[in-house]
Amino acid sequence: MRLVVLAGVGPEQYPRNTESEARRPLERWRLTVYLVRHQRRYMQREHGAAAATALAHSTGDGQSMSRVDAWGHWVLDEIVVDVNARFEVPSGLGDWDEYDLRRFSVIRMRTVALGVNLGWRLVLTPQVTGEDLAILLYEALSGPRKAQAVVAGLDYMAGADYPANRFAQLLVIMLDNALSHLKDAFQNLVTARLGAEVKLGSPGDPKARAQIESTFSKMARQVSHQLPSTTGSGPKDPVRQSSAVELPSRIEVAALEHVYDVYIANENVLSASASNHLSPFERLERLLSRNLLRLAVLPEARRRPHYFSQRVRVRVRVDLVSGRKPHVNYLYARYSSESLRRKPGMKGQYIWVMADFRNLQMLLAFDEEGCEMAPLFAEGHWGRVPNDLRLRKIYAKLRRAGALGPRADDQPLQALYAYLRAGAPANRTLALQMAYVVRYLTGQLDVAQLQEMELSAEIGTTVPPAKAVELIQWEGGYTAPGLRDDLPAAVQPSPEQKGSAVVAAAPVATRLGLQRIGVPRSIRR
Repeated sequence: MRLVVLAGVGPEQYPRNTESEARRPLERWRLTVYLVRHQRRYMQREHGAAAATALAHSTGDGQSMSRVDAWGHWVLDEIVVDVNARFEVPSGLGDWDEYDLRRFSVIRMRTVALGVNLGWRLVLTPQVTGEDLAILLYEALSGPRKAQAVVAGLDYMAGADYPANRFAQLLVIMLDNALSHLKDAFQNLVTARLGAEVKLGSPGDPKARAQIESTFSKMARQVSHQLPSTTGSGPKDPVRQSSAVELPSRIEVAALEHVYDVYIANENVLSASASNHLSPFERLERLLSRNLLRLAVLPEARRRPHYFSQRVRVRVRVDLVSGRKPHVNYLYARYSSESLRRKPGMKGQYIWVMADFRNLQMLLAFDEEGCEMAPLFAEGHWGRVPNDLRLRKIYAKLRRAGALGPRADDQPLQALYAYLRAGAPANRTLALQMAYVVRYLTGQLDVAQLQEMELSAEIGTTVPPAKAVELIQWEGGYTAPGLRDDLPAAVQPSPEQKGSAVVAAAPVATRLGLQRIGVPRSIRR
């Protein structure tokens, strides 16, 4: 205010005549004019030369970037699927129930220079987590599994696949500032475990990651926006209203996953501008044949899914009065081993544990010096049935809220499924959680195990024979869960298959093996 008065501005003149008496206009001028014009000098005076240098690196329109490695620079991002999908579960009457799902996300990883698709995941939750990204990174290095075949005539083109089965090297990953990308579970993996350097990018600037943002946009135009009940690119998109259909005519989750998997894998053998209009695999094979790619291979001893998680420090607990021998608590379950039970003297000591986020039945344990101990196994129900991190967290959240009843710990999965099944018809979030739980259990358990859990009649292991996945014609010339006629042949069902009924195939076993793995040098987001 003193500066305004000294400048000769009278009480009736702007900005002294405002309600805040020039305070708000001056603050707006400082933020929008002064700092923009002198931001580097201001940052240097206030926070030092290092902060000014970091600010200078983050300025610009996001289009300029340093020369990238031919294969080693990877880019990662996520997007919400522009489709309202449905999920089917066998009912007690012998037919099936259909549930309206809340929208979910797809995370995808590809190279910057060649446009090779390394891997992707369909995340059936409202929010992607750092653990989902850690699993994606592991699968991109070990080889993503092929999606369950649902749509007839839809399969990989000749030679199409993901590169981890033939060559897998990792040097740089580019990320944005999504919360899941900043989480310790993922940051610790790419820095402490894989030795990468994290490079911060401009937040909210998709131009800095044009290599993957453009592929998401293309996938939305060619696949998502062609499907029935698509949400389009926004609330005012005309396709949002024209494609609206009733729940039975919407695409089923398994069919949507199959379509995305084939579409993304086939891109690796189709012409791409990033590979100078060759297929990414063809360009990659040329570089490999000339020994132009530099490999930094992860030691074989580290090629385990547990090493793709963050180390957690836990305390060894003993209660001999109640009969509880030495054990540790991790994510609401007790873990122990024969070796640990014979060491009551470890009471009160701390050890480190690492988990496979896809199955928490077993933990790797390390002492304070980092030496590996005997594996720890979950006790009780959590040790008898496969369960992953998200399933465990869904249960824990509902258990703390008292939604699962007073005896939920006796049969946790049965109690969880009963609650989700009861609330799914009226709650899209609960329907999405139920879809995740059912898809996980049917992919991990066989019929005998489901019968032992008394869930076989409720969940089932395949689509009921009378229901088969059908390609249903609806107005506008679309098919559900088929695709429109103007889609690329790479993701189009054959003409003779359109309108036919297709029974879903059996779940594909999860891959556990690792081939050669490259170590990242730096991470960009």
